[in-house]
Amino acid sequence: MNTYYYLLFILLFLLVVIIFLMRSFFTKKINFLDHNQSHREHDLSTFQKQLQLLKEKDQNLQRELDDEKSQLALMAISLTQKDAEINALLLIIDDLQTKNNQKEEEIIIEYFPEAKITKLSL
Repeated sequence: MNTYYYLLFILLFLLVVIIFLMRSFFTKKINFLDHNQSHREHDLSTFQKQLQLLKEKDQNLQRELDDEKSQLALMAISLTQKDAEINALLLIIDDLQTKNNQKEEEIIIEYFPEAKITKLSL
């Protein structure tokens, strides 16, 4: 009977050792998983910060693009106004040239009446 007690004692001792070993193993595993999780959380926060910076940069670039678009639209309007002014000036120049040619013809005919005859024959 004494051997049964020894055997029972040995079994209990082994059970306690196994429980402590399992506890140690699971504690290490939990610590390892906690460390991995904290590392992942750190990576996630770093990624979120970088993402936020990229979003802000994108917003700034979008604002700059909108400003450039508005400046380009203003330049286009200015160019169309300048084009209209140039066309008006070209019409005035053409009109003045026509009047100048008529005045030249009148002066030529006034001082050289024979030019009128040549002009009529043409």
